[in-house]
Amino acid sequence: MRSKRTIEELLEIWDNNPSFTSYRSKIKSSFPELDCLFDNSPFSYSESLWLYINDMDSPPNCRCGKVLKYIDKSSGYRKYCSHKCYSSDEEIPINRQKTMLDRYGDDYSDQIYKKVKQTMLTKYGKEHALNVDEFKEKMILTSSKNDKTAIVKKAKTTMLQRYGVESIWDVDGIKEKVKNNNKQKYGVDYPIMLDNNKVVKRIKSYHRLRNKYDYELLTSFEDYSGINPSTGGGILLWKCNTCSYEFEQYVQNIQPMCKKCNPSFKSSKENEISEFLLDNNITMIVGDKNIIKPMEIDFYSNNTGIEFNGTYWHSDDKVDKDYHLNKTKECLKNNIRLIHVFEYDWDNKKEIVKSRILSIFNKNERIFARKCEIKIISASIANEFFNENHLSGNCASSLRYGLYYNDELVAAMSFVKSRYNKKYQWELARFANKLYTNVIGGASRLFKYFVKIENPSNIISYSDRCWGEGDLYLQLGFVWSHDSPPNYCYIKGNNILTRVSAQKHKLSKLLNEFDENDTEYNNMRNNGYKRIFDCGNKVFYANFT
Repeated sequence: MRSKRTIEELLEIWDNNPSFTSYRSKIKSSFPELDCLFDNSPFSYSESLWLYINDMDSPPNCRCGKVLKYIDKSSGYRKYCSHKCYSSDEEIPINRQKTMLDRYGDDYSDQIYKKVKQTMLTKYGKEHALNVDEFKEKMILTSSKNDKTAIVKKAKTTMLQRYGVESIWDVDGIKEKVKNNNKQKYGVDYPIMLDNNKVVKRIKSYHRLRNKYDYELLTSFEDYSGINPSTGGGILLWKCNTCSYEFEQYVQNIQPMCKKCNPSFKSSKENEISEFLLDNNITMIVGDKNIIKPMEIDFYSNNTGIEFNGTYWHSDDKVDKDYHLNKTKECLKNNIRLIHVFEYDWDNKKEIVKSRILSIFNKNERIFARKCEIKIISASIANEFFNENHLSGNCASSLRYGLYYNDELVAAMSFVKSRYNKKYQWELARFANKLYTNVIGGASRLFKYFVKIENPSNIISYSDRCWGEGDLYLQLGFVWSHDSPPNYCYIKGNNILTRVSAQKHKLSKLLNEFDENDTEYNNMRNNGYKRIFDCGNKVFYANFT
């Protein structure tokens, strides 16, 4: 039993003897049995003493269950085991907001915003960091650190510095070394040349199919086998001997097919979508050409159409910039909602695309907002949630609210000071439900909560026309303002650059080859990028005063 008097004496010794040597000496002379206990403890002497004084046998645990780290005698233990646990504590943003309200009052957001602007003007002569050249350059470098193009550029620079060539394949003796190693391991120059290799079997079968389909394979076996790796890349070049049209097709596709001679032929990814719809008991007409003649709707059912936009066939060198928007408008004339699924979204955010499609057909789990609890959520929680559940991912925000059902975040909405139109005070930046979940009334409840707490004068938001006409905004009380023209992005493999990211003044740091005297578009094309246009946005606003 730890007596109160003993603890008081230990505290007095600890307080009056700041160094370890002095308080250890005092404890050893006054409480030799405790000194022995602390000295033989699995913890440090100071930590053992702290635990004894605080009547604890072992270190406390974090909210996640991990053991917390001891700091010192005055601080004790850390409250959280990591920054992740700190960020996920729901009390943090609530306490932070309470502190801000106590210090600055109800208009603390505006006060901070004005203070930031004034500080920027004082230090840099600009109101916003995006207008300061050194910040813009830093942002470009930061955003490009995980960019494939930047990595390739850095790799080439390293190769030039070390070996005087850009590619490892140009180093003297490297090809022979690779061939010798492969011969020792596999008995051939390159593994792809093995008889049991799937790609080899596929290419050989293509040559056998040439007469059947009257196609000519222009990609040589040597090109694809790795002797010249830059020309392979998993894509085969074909020529249709019927119409002389040359086309590219992934080697993984089941068979070559000329789209000029067979316009209704579906790609492997269109087949994936078809199988997904069937697996979820969504029956659709495939390749309908009667509703919006002469155009085709890839998948159609009950006034809903789904269009799959492959990068190769839907880039602006194959269709004009208004193609997708015009198709959407033609469908609207026939009371059809057309959903555009772009190949880069299907490849990189397939689960989000599937969830949104199932939501349209009422196939997701349903949760009622009235059964949920509204909470202010931290930036880190919002970032993770939107990256996992919103096609556009996360964006910077000032305010974030979430709906929790059984202690799980199932819907979130974020707001930011209006970024593009300064006539408006706020912008509704993001709203998303958890994957494969529809929170009935969730958007309405979150938006009403924001209006009640912040009392905004007005607000603006943007609805992607690739997925609908913004009916949700009308339900929230917004008014349609206008339609913005189609926007574009650049695609190269899995590398996606938005229009803003690919502005010409940023390209010298992003591209392997950059010509200052050429246009943004030509520079991007010369580096292998394709440009694809979307359907633009519908712009909505709401006034409260």
